[in-house]
Amino acid sequence: QPLVELTNFLANFAPVAQEFYLFCFFCLGFFIFRTEAVRRLLLAVADLPGCGVPAPTSKAAAASGAGPASWCSIEQLRLDFSHRRYEQVLEGWAHVEKYTGEALTLVVNALLALGRPEDIGLFV
Repeated sequence: QPLVELTNFLANFAPVAQEFYLFCFFCLGFFIFRTEAVRRLLLAVADLPGCGVPAPTSKAAAASGAGPASWCSIEQLRLDFSHRRYEQVLEGWAHVEKYTGEALTLVVNALLALGRPEDIGLFV
C-alpha cells in the first residue's frame, strides 16, 4: 500500500517538477548570458572569419557606399513604398539604420502587396 501511494505521488508530481526545472534553467541561462564575460566571449566568437556579415566601419562611410554595406533610412523605405517599389522595400529591410515598428509595418505591407504573405516569417 505505501508503495502504491508513493508511485501515485511521484506520478502526480513529475509534470510540475519538470516545469519547475525548465523555469529554473531558463532563469539561470538568462542571468548567465547577461554577464559581461559571456557577452565578450560571444562577441569574440562572432568576430571569427566566416561568422556573420562584416559591419561597416562607420555610418558615414556606409551611407556614402564606401563600407561593405550601405545603410537604408526609414525615409527611403517610406519613399520606395509610396512609389510602389515593394522589392526595394524588402531589400532595404536588411540594411535599415534602426529597426522600428514603422519599418516592420512597411515590410509586411510590401509583402502583402506582392502577394507573398507566407514570407512574412522570413523577414520578421
